[in-house]
Amino acid sequence: MREMVLSFRPDVYARIKSGSKVFEYRRTFPKEEILAYMYVSSPVKCITGIIRLGNRTALTEWYEKYKTSEVRDRISKYMKNSNYVMQIKSFQDTSKISLEELKSIEGFSAPQMYFYLDNYPKVKKYLDDNLIKNELQFDNSFEYISEEMVCQ
Repeated sequence: MREMVLSFRPDVYARIKSGSKVFEYRRTFPKEEILAYMYVSSPVKCITGIIRLGNRTALTEWYEKYKTSEVRDRISKYMKNSNYVMQIKSFQDTSKISLEELKSIEGFSAPQMYFYLDNYPKVKKYLDDNLIKNELQFDNSFEYISEEMVCQ
């Protein structure tokens, strides 16, 4: 499983942490399962949290699968900015590592979207050595994906 640092707005991070957001939508994203360290953008500016993403699906596939006009309207709206959806399979709460602290690591810069950690071994080692897993952890279930879950 590849590992990356993936950027999120604070409101999106909060929805993932609360469990209310179970899908991540992006214009581009790799096919394979991903372990993502969550970089939360301004004003938070830190890495906090780890998610596991999988089952990338093209939004066009959802558009063909879901036939009701309400769901298709939501999918069409998302397709203006995104091409793919990935399941947020799990969330692990962690301690925070601030942007100031991260800038001290050779090779680190805050991601606009994401970067792979295999290209930045010093960043990966720093995260492994300093990020502490907290008690909050959960898995999301995708046995049944209801229309209400699509593009919310």
